[in-house]
Amino acid sequence: MNINLKRATKKIIKTAVLTVFSAYIILFYRCPIKLITGKDCPGCGMTRAIIAALRFDFSAAFSYHPLFWLIESELIFLFVYGIIFDKKIKPIIAVAMTAVTILLLFAVWLYKVY
Repeated sequence: MNINLKRATKKIIKTAVLTVFSAYIILFYRCPIKLITGKDCPGCGMTRAIIAALRFDFSAAFSYHPLFWLIESELIFLFVYGIIFDKKIKPIIAVAMTAVTILLLFAVWLYKVY
């Protein structure tokens, strides 16, 4: 298989996965953890916040979840860096982004719960 065809196929697969994931978020906006346990998870309200932000209702988005901008900006960064520029993210950057996101999500969750 031609190298350019392999790259194009990888880009198409990445874009398809991102599209399916985005469609799932938009269509099924119920938290499965809350449905099962009855308690909020650290990301509860995130989908409603992203949908509100897509409608340019940023005050509602912030009230649903104050970190909505973080997830969107990370997804945009990953899309631009990984798919458009076709570069691999260094593991230290990926670990740092993940760690900061998890810490912030749990900090907001603790603030909401307590």
